[in-house]
Amino acid sequence: MRQHSFLFGRDKAIFYGSLRLTNALTLGNIGKEDLRTEEVKADAEREYTEDAKYVNFKELKGSGNGTMFYDKDNNIVVIKVDGQWMKMVVEPLPANIKYPFE
Repeated sequence: MRQHSFLFGRDKAIFYGSLRLTNALTLGNIGKEDLRTEEVKADAEREYTEDAKYVNFKELKGSGNGTMFYDKDNNIVVIKVDGQWMKMVVEPLPANIKYPFE
């Protein structure tokens, strides 16, 4: 049903409804070694690792505003805003906030 469903494909999931996560959200950890600019010429099922790198590249290249990922080469979180990739500003937690999983 258009605009009221969830579509799951091999390389993409599209949510037209609300999404509630009951655990942590982890952004994609993407660096240069995780990207491939050329499509895999061999069987993508056999070359799934290289195909995944191309999917990363293709999706980031064609992504829209609001797309986010963690740039592991530069240790920054980036987001696309107004058609441009921008770094998100983060800061250390206040001294009084501690987590048992640190």
